[in-house]
Amino acid sequence: MKHDEMNRRTFLSNTLSVTAAVPFLALVGAAACKEPAVEAPVKTTGAAPAATGPICDLAKVPEAEMAKRNALGYVDTSTMPDKNCLNCNLYKADNGAGCPGCTLFAGPITGEGYCNSWIAKPA
Repeated sequence: MKHDEMNRRTFLSNTLSVTAAVPFLALVGAAACKEPAVEAPVKTTGAAPAATGPICDLAKVPEAEMAKRNALGYVDTSTMPDKNCLNCNLYKADNGAGCPGCTLFAGPITGEGYCNSWIAKPA
């Protein structure tokens, strides 16, 4: 038997190593493919700058975030008693400004609210 011939044990070991590495490489590749967040240029009009960061005042929520809320069908009161923001996996008790929020869009929400992206919290 030649030294460079592969035996069964080496073949199985190599196959298992490659199989175990595939999910890891897929995660690394997916993370590398994410586009970096690009901030919109700030216009200097002399007016106060737009609010950034956590927001508790709905009137200060940017139009783009309000569009997300509307596109997801967010309402302040759920019509389904078993589905509301409090039992959603995307719910944040504190959005960083001292009020409840969601991981999908900026601004305040209510615990009794609901949107089309509701995901049950794990038990």
